[in-house]
Amino acid sequence: MVFGDLGSGPIATSAPNIADAVCPDRDVAIIYDTASGNGGDTFDLDLQSQQGNVLVIEEDLADTDGDGDPDDCSNGGDLVIDFSGVDAGGVTVDFVTILDIEQATGANTIDLLGPGDAFITSVDIPFTGDGGITPPIDLGPTAGVVKMVFHFVTSGAVDDLVFTEPEEARVRVG
Repeated sequence: MVFGDLGSGPIATSAPNIADAVCPDRDVAIIYDTASGNGGDTFDLDLQSQQGNVLVIEEDLADTDGDGDPDDCSNGGDLVIDFSGVDAGGVTVDFVTILDIEQATGANTIDLLGPGDAFITSVDIPFTGDGGITPPIDLGPTAGVVKMVFHFVTSGAVDDLVFTEPEEARVRVG
């Protein structure tokens, strides 16, 4: 979980996927450090070392394939960011940066959901190529977002998510 700068509730991340032979830990969302050079994505996510920590769907926590871990699942899946701990009415999402999209535009999307998982809108994730990076993807700004669901057909990573919480949810001390 991640906490906002102003100390409001947690932001939960998950990967509600079904494990498969290629990605036995496809149901785990992890932070991958593109600058470490220690993972299994030397010619992939590590090409964007300036990004540092990114959020990915894990391939295999136990490194069963011997490729060095961690690394992102090449079979893709869904990555969920849940803001309900910040505000049940949602936050306003502005921009997000995505890395390593290897399928054509339209195959990978971001769904923005409101309270009760009500569909707000869907945004296409542009093709980057292996190890590529998008410019910031404009998400509106879209208010009332409780969940963001990133649908990846193949590998992919989430970074630089810019959002604001409702004014009434902000708490300042001092």
